[in-house]
Amino acid sequence: MSRVVLGTRGSELALTQSKWVAARLREAHPGLDVALEIFSTAGDRILDRPLPAIGGKGLFTRELEEALLDGRIDGAVHSLKDLPTENPPGLAIGAVPRRENPADVLVTRFGGGLESLPEGAVVGTSSPRRRAQLARLRPDLRFTDLRGNVPTRLRKVREGVVDATVLAAAGLSRLGLLDGLDARAMPPELMLCAPGQGALALQIRADDGRMAALAAALHDYATADAAAAERAVLARLGVGCSAPVGALARIEGNALILDACLGGDDGRPQARRRISLPNTGESLSEMLGERMAALLLETRDNPGTLAGRRVVVTRSEEQAGRLRELLEERGAEVFELPVIAIVPEETAPAPEAASAYDWAVFTSTNAVNMFAALLKHHGRDLSEFAACHVAAVGPATAETLARHGLAPALVPAESVAESLIGDFASVEGGMAGRGVLLPQGNLARPVIAEALTAMGARVHHLTAYRTEPAAVAPERVEELLAFAPHAVAFTSSSTARNFWAVLDEVRRGRMTGAGVKFFSIGPITTKTAVSLGIPVAAEAEQHDIPGLVAVLERFLMPDC
Repeated sequence: MSRVVLGTRGSELALTQSKWVAARLREAHPGLDVALEIFSTAGDRILDRPLPAIGGKGLFTRELEEALLDGRIDGAVHSLKDLPTENPPGLAIGAVPRRENPADVLVTRFGGGLESLPEGAVVGTSSPRRRAQLARLRPDLRFTDLRGNVPTRLRKVREGVVDATVLAAAGLSRLGLLDGLDARAMPPELMLCAPGQGALALQIRADDGRMAALAAALHDYATADAAAAERAVLARLGVGCSAPVGALARIEGNALILDACLGGDDGRPQARRRISLPNTGESLSEMLGERMAALLLETRDNPGTLAGRRVVVTRSEEQAGRLRELLEERGAEVFELPVIAIVPEETAPAPEAASAYDWAVFTSTNAVNMFAALLKHHGRDLSEFAACHVAAVGPATAETLARHGLAPALVPAESVAESLIGDFASVEGGMAGRGVLLPQGNLARPVIAEALTAMGARVHHLTAYRTEPAAVAPERVEELLAFAPHAVAFTSSSTARNFWAVLDEVRRGRMTGAGVKFFSIGPITTKTAVSLGIPVAAEAEQHDIPGLVAVLERFLMPDC
């Protein structure tokens, strides 16, 4: 019978994790004998000082790695977040199993999470990363070092030694020790986890082919790719796991998306960014992490006009990317709360051939994209409408049309329907008798169709999509409040209307009472917001996403 010896630390969590790995190896290789050997590391023995004060890398791994190199064990089970980014010569990571929840959890003696902690509450944590992220949201909190294993830290909360602590969700899940305490997982906007958090690593000797073959059955490529990007941030920055660096990568479709933060523990605003690349494997993951590290250093050393400001973006999930990117480029932190969903109108009939129309008029990027999707569903392409005159309500819509191969002949100076109508009124030859295709959403104002009809045009109004309220979980609203935003950005009447509907009277009052400012992309959105009782601080002069960012800069810049 083949035998394998795995090295492990002796804490309850480490043993639970190592027993799980051993069980998976036995399942994958029936008849395999897997034994555990316990080691005590420097990080386990030195409990009277915070980790950064002890110094050095590999505080929880060195003894295991030495035993692996001299052949006393065949593999070592680590929490990936504790493992230095560079393996010692002769060692390699044989497997990264599927990741558990990577989030951090705030554990308190009180209910309600971060926002409900009393003023001046004491949080026990020795992590500079966790301290920096909590302090930026709650500068009144006090921090004290808290070392020891998970049961010890939970006991300190129960006994009132501290009011709260922060622990990895994966460890709590594996141990199940939360009786009598309130535990709230914190989303990435509140707390970015440590690189590799929630994942395990099975470390082996680089030349051990037998162990490599055994370990391969446990390897999860998606987890490994995400963790490689996160750990590459640390490697490029040249710091260890105790540095104030958070990183979380995830795969969505064919893209690898990486969120990361740096600093915030030295009085400067924390640098936070998001970037993505097509997901083509671990080598690209490392490139993404290296690019992120450079971006974080640039953001920290050259803080933008919105550094330290927190902004809520209410657009649909599919549309939020460009606004988020522009805000983060200027140093802002972003909380995405999609309060609308853009849904294709599945029952919409295909329009007539492009030759039936003189004009095709598009009043939003959604209209372009959803109409293109409708045509594709019927085996056609938007480029056929290049035979028509094309109008776009503004530059963003014109840019989207250009990506589909259409060059608008008419783009008004102001991105509102009324300006577009004014330009049509002066079209050479007039609009009488002209065929106009007008694909829009179900909530679009009828003013363009009515005005063109009054000019004598034959208007074919087609509902290509629906704007619907997006479901927002109650806990997401609590996370929004804990984010302590400085501003909320509305990009349409629907976002204003649905955002306000998500909040009850108490939460509306808490936001306005905290001095949160509300910003609008244009006059129609402002009119809707004001009618709901939302105190709009300012409206974008240029009614598009760059214009909205500009007004946020003007009102939120430090000392403004």
